[in-house]
Amino acid sequence: MKSARVFLPLFLATAALSGSSQAGISIYLSPNGIETAEESGITNVTTETFNNRPTGSVDNFLGTVGTYTTPWGGSVENGNIYSGATQDKYLGIQSGSSTTLTLTGDVAYFGLYFSAGDGGNSFDVKNNGATIFSFNTAALIAMLPRTEEGRITAINGQQYKTRDYYGQPGTGHNGSEPYAYIHIIGTEGTTFDQIVLSEAPNTAIFENDNHSIRTSAPELPDTLVHVSTNPTINQIPEPSAALIGGIGALLLLRRRRA
Repeated sequence: MKSARVFLPLFLATAALSGSSQAGISIYLSPNGIETAEESGITNVTTETFNNRPTGSVDNFLGTVGTYTTPWGGSVENGNIYSGATQDKYLGIQSGSSTTLTLTGDVAYFGLYFSAGDGGNSFDVKNNGATIFSFNTAALIAMLPRTEEGRITAINGQQYKTRDYYGQPGTGHNGSEPYAYIHIIGTEGTTFDQIVLSEAPNTAIFENDNHSIRTSAPELPDTLVHVSTNPTINQIPEPSAALIGGIGALLLLRRRRA
């Protein structure tokens, strides 16, 4: 069962979504209700579904897409309202822990199902031991407001209601949290060989599933939504010299009258 959720304020959430280097990495989101790379239209992928795996720790766990290691806190769990509606087992990462997936080789694509999302979920993309990109899902949640007016736009211009991403697909259970399939794509020849999935301390569990890889970057279906990895944060403008001067004059006048 989930513990209390932590959702970051919009300002902090937006600031959290950024690349840690100049590596060519792009992030995309599938339409709501889609739980796999294959359903998203990504072809020629290899996928770990966890469905045929025993429940319990994934330390030194050899999966279809690579080897999973975790000091503690990473485990295969039976499906519930926090996983996909059409899925069975999934990978859960406990608060304050991380799980490292060392891929079978260099790849230019990694996809995962992000279910019952919270602001404490994050992942690092690595190559040869160096982090080339870091992503915190708090900003992804921020771009999916649970409102009637919220919209996001696909590559082809189609708009999706952001509130439709909330709740387990098919059942609507756990309607306060988003469910979405995320695509991590290496561009400009960028490849990577390791993914580190983490859950921040004092939050909840990072539920994820259906890990897919491709050695080369896929042709993107135009139904996907691009997620900005370099958002602009609106700054509070500095007061003008005239305004500062006016305030100073008022203070001086008030002092003289005192």
